[in-house]
Order: sequence, then structure tokens, then C-alpha cells
Amino acid sequence: MVLSRDDAYELLRHLEETYTRAEQGSGAEYLGALDRIMRGDGPNLSGRPVDVEITLGQLQVVRLALARYLARCAVGGSKMH
Repeated sequence: MVLSRDDAYELLRHLEETYTRAEQGSGAEYLGALDRIMRGDGPNLSGRPVDVEITLGQLQVVRLALARYLARCAVGGSKMH
């Protein structure tokens, strides 16, 4: 990965905020762009409703990958940034 440890923590912070707000009922607002990209619609508005559950699952995969990266940074010390 090309992220520094600080950048990875900042990205994780934003992912956590997005995930939390989506779970609190603002899923269409917070996940609309990601949902369209994952369905291949690109950045254009498609008019289809956002599949919040599927998109949250995909976001959770990204969160897990980022958390694993940060764990490797912690174990590897200064070698990883």
C-alpha cells in the first residue's frame, strides 16, 4: 500500500464516520456514490435506490483491509511507513 500510517488512520476515521452514519439511517446519503460505482454506474446518478446492506458490506471489507494494514504497521514499526 502507498499510504503512510497517518494517512491510513485518517482514512479509517472517515470510513468509521461514514459507516456509523449509514447505519443510523443516512445510508442513501453517505453510500450513494459508492453504491453507483460498485454497480458500474460510475458517478452519474442512476435513479436506482441504494442497496445499503450490500454497500455497507463492501465498506466493511475496506475497513477490515485497512485495519489489517494498520496492524502490520504496528508490528513492523517504522519499516511500514
